[in-house]
Amino acid sequence: MKIVLSIAVIFLICVNLSAQNEPEFKMVQYYFVELIRNNDRPELDSASVMEIQKGHMDNMKVMAEAGKLLCAGPFGDEHGGGIWILRTETYEEAQNLCESDPAVINKRLLYKIRPWWTSEGTFTSE
Repeated sequence: MKIVLSIAVIFLICVNLSAQNEPEFKMVQYYFVELIRNNDRPELDSASVMEIQKGHMDNMKVMAEAGKLLCAGPFGDEHGGGIWILRTETYEEAQNLCESDPAVINKRLLYKIRPWWTSEGTFTSE
């Protein structure tokens, strides 16, 4: 009987110690933005396109420095467009960031926002 009790106590201690070493897993919501090339975009001269692109890049830099833009990049296929991963408090805040981008304002890009969940710490810059 003492052996069974001793084994049970050791088992409980091991389970407790094991649980204490488990990393805590927490899900965090972000916003996945698909930037979509607007096929009905207005025809512009190359200088205007370059100016809009510069504004788009400058806007992303400002969002990144503010901690709102965690990841961005263009797609590498013939469809164009790209993605942003935004960290905002609300969908509306993410929408406002999209609406303030020069490429969206000038109808070069459209966007689609989807709430996206991943584990906390996924982005090392956080």
